Amino acid sequence: MTVGERIKQKRTELGWSRLRLSKETGIPVSTLASLEHGDTRASTSTALIAATLGVDPMWLSAGRSRPADFEVPVLQQNTEERRLISLFRTLSSPDSTYVLRIIRGLVASSEH
Repeated sequence: MTVGERIKQKRTELGWSRLRLSKETGIPVSTLASLEHGDTRASTSTALIAATLGVDPMWLSAGRSRPADFEVPVLQQNTEERRLISLFRTLSSPDSTYVLRIIRGLVASSEH
């Protein structure tokens, strides 16, 4: 079974359309369709898709799960949080450092 087949399997088990998965992840429907059809290789979006679907990223990417005693936390992020993470991962190292500095500053100022 391919990554795309596993994505489709879990998505359909949840009763989700590609449009729903797209809205939850911020990944275009066309990209999800390409992944499911095997036209596109899995990428950094695999972890985001796994978290959104509530599955082990190792299972999604390789078809095998971690040992039973290793728990993978299901991320309970809303759509905007997942989108923010997805966008953050596309930044260059200097840009991500800059963004983190801004966020830390905002958090520090809101704590006072």
